[in-house]
Amino acid sequence: MIYLIAVILGLVACVQSWAGETTEQNLIHVRNGRPPNAGFLLVPAIPIYPMLAIGVAWVLDWLTPQFAIWILVGGFLLITLGWAIAYVKLKADLSRANSLPRRMSTPSEIWKPRS
Repeated sequence: MIYLIAVILGLVACVQSWAGETTEQNLIHVRNGRPPNAGFLLVPAIPIYPMLAIGVAWVLDWLTPQFAIWILVGGFLLITLGWAIAYVKLKADLSRANSLPRRMSTPSEIWKPRS
């Protein structure tokens, strides 16, 4: 049962990673004067996050079998709380950056010589 929960939590972490990374890359696009159309390749994260979650579940089940599920879910909730706070800040920064007038940078402004 703990391994099924670990796989589900790993997949939820993939979705959280996708949402946060896409928002962050869109913010970078807007700050550089480009339209916010960044993407994120979810494929490498799909097998890695659940495998890491299964590994953590295995270690927890080996160390404390009676509390392993509670520790796994509690740790995931703490990570999700941290992600939610960071995501709200990123969304606020993105909406603030989108409300500013866009100005395209010239190559001379981007590649200023070092003094």
